[in-house]
Amino acid sequence: MRGEVDVLNKGILSLVTVGLLALPLSGGTVKAEGNGYELLKKSIERQAETSLQKSYVDFPTFNQLGTEVKNDQFSSVNSNNFNKMDTLNSTNFSIEDEEFLFESEINDDFDFADNLPFGKIIVGQSLPLYDIDFHKIVVPNDGIVYVSGTTNSNAIELLFVVVQKDFVENDSLVYLDSLDADGVETQAYQAKAGTYYVGVIDNDNDYYDDNTEDDLYAIYAEFEDNVAPNRPSVNSVDNNDLVVTGKAEPNSTVTVKVGTTQIGTAKATSTGVFSVNIPVQKAGTNLSVSAKDSTGNVSSSASVTVVLAVPSSPKAASASYSSIKTSWTAVSGASGYEVYRATSSTGTYSLVGKTTTATSFTNTGLSTNKVYYYKIKAYRLVGTTKVYSGYTTVVSAKPIPSVPTNFKAARYSSTSIKTTWSAVTGASGYEMYRATSSTGTYSLIKNTTSLYYTNTGLTTGRTYYYKARAYRLIGTVKVYSGWTAVSSARP
Repeated sequence: MRGEVDVLNKGILSLVTVGLLALPLSGGTVKAEGNGYELLKKSIERQAETSLQKSYVDFPTFNQLGTEVKNDQFSSVNSNNFNKMDTLNSTNFSIEDEEFLFESEINDDFDFADNLPFGKIIVGQSLPLYDIDFHKIVVPNDGIVYVSGTTNSNAIELLFVVVQKDFVENDSLVYLDSLDADGVETQAYQAKAGTYYVGVIDNDNDYYDDNTEDDLYAIYAEFEDNVAPNRPSVNSVDNNDLVVTGKAEPNSTVTVKVGTTQIGTAKATSTGVFSVNIPVQKAGTNLSVSAKDSTGNVSSSASVTVVLAVPSSPKAASASYSSIKTSWTAVSGASGYEVYRATSSTGTYSLVGKTTTATSFTNTGLSTNKVYYYKIKAYRLVGTTKVYSGYTTVVSAKPIPSVPTNFKAARYSSTSIKTTWSAVTGASGYEMYRATSSTGTYSLIKNTTSLYYTNTGLTTGRTYYYKARAYRLIGTVKVYSGWTAVSSARP
């Protein structure tokens, strides 16, 4: 705050001591359109009736400003210190002090307002009768806007106010307080980020205009960021992560701590995205993440607990006509895993199994040929509390009969081949297929409930290829297993 006061004082004092500055103000005059003068005056009157919000304003700012401009420094400036307006042109004007800007008519409407950057003084005239001037300020983020105004002439009864476009009134702009100090008035407003306008009028204009081109006013604006950034939003952090990511106030400095120990810091981008490098943390560790803006305001801390990494490579596959086996990759530091099941991908998932070190689980007692959906998460015991990972992606499968094992084809006679296999639990029967090449077309040659089949009437010396599958009858529908590997023989 003290640094901003010094800048504010420097700007005002520069104005009151410029003496021989040439002012490139427009020599033309434009009458204010419509009832803008009266609307602006009413805004000023409403502000004067507003109860003061002293708890929001750093009053030493005002008091220091009053002290700096005492000793009649401004009143010692007279019209002889300023060049006549009609002697100026674009070729003979130069200015060394870049703190100064100058009113440029027409500026009696919001759409034609002069730009007034913070830290710059704008100098203007109040001509002709009922002239109004608008100066536009852009507030970068929430904070206090200070506007100071002064004049070098008793012919100007300077009134000014900060307003929103078209005199809209809401909580985006709240008048806080003002202070007069030896002819310099300073006003303070709590403002949200956005564009605002300083409206200026001469209230000494009841019947005639007694101003001359030597009668000048000055407006100066400063901004104080007194609003702490919003609490950062932080993405999930797991025990494999080397960065903490999220969003915070643009260009703020984001700090990550464990307890009181800082483990990482980085600056957010202009869009507020941040990525802070950290050492790997154990699951269950609490991290606090805060943001600090360029003026030192610090947000409240966001708290995030380090979770376990999500198990990778989840899979689900039929294990039998009534069971499904799920599997996944182990997670470092996990105490165990939980398996959840639903009957639709977006349905309600219920816990159906737990494991400790095992990275698979077989879910039994299921309905043949019905699709089941699974997701898995890991957990780590911290004391008696389970700290969980996120869920895996959803995987699905349906129970079908197992593939017959030990499938073999062998010569049985000069014109026959015998195939055999092991029984499949829950199978209603088996189907045998044959082709005359391993990649040829296989045709059904036998449907049987036996565990062997002798294929007769074959050509001696010719190779035949076989594969088989089991099936289970659900009502009148056959639910098939997968195929056996191809086995060949020749009679």
